[in-house]
Amino acid sequence: MDSADYLIYTNVDIALMPNFYLAVNNLIDQGYDAFIINRRTISAKYTKIKDIPLMYKQKGEPHPGYDCFIFKRETYPKFNLGTICIGVNYVGLTLFANLACLSNNFELFTDKHLTFHLGNDMVWKSDEYHDYSIHNKLEFLKIIHEFQKNNLLMGNKYLKDVLKQIDNTSIKSHGFMNKFITRFKIK
Repeated sequence: MDSADYLIYTNVDIALMPNFYLAVNNLIDQGYDAFIINRRTISAKYTKIKDIPLMYKQKGEPHPGYDCFIFKRETYPKFNLGTICIGVNYVGLTLFANLACLSNNFELFTDKHLTFHLGNDMVWKSDEYHDYSIHNKLEFLKIIHEFQKNNLLMGNKYLKDVLKQIDNTSIKSHGFMNKFITRFKIK
């Protein structure tokens, strides 16, 4: 890892298409220093290794979440991850915000068929993980506030979309977010 130019982080339940690494290399060659590849959701009926070719053939449905991140290794030490817990809400948004704010040529790809997930069970939304989700939401808001204090938010074409995904009630309960709500006209 010490010699890698780029790092890839995916959620543990994300599968890669056979051409994933070639496609990622091609995107890097196009000049992107950070990008997210949204997954496709395919049927959960496939459960065996012998089913993998059938999984590859499914086009699946687009998924709105973020679970595959590619970025320059030199950017990682600048990340602000607070005390975010993996496996619940706001991990993807936190990584999204870091990439969008700390990279020079960031892109979100929502139309690539390079990763997939079996079904859409949304285990992370379980009441069992509610306390962790609240913790992550508050950490995410702190991180956004730090980016704002360091002038890393202005002009970021993706930030508005990231902030829209936060429950408005929780935003309004944090005074430092009022500026963002006004600036980006988030309702």
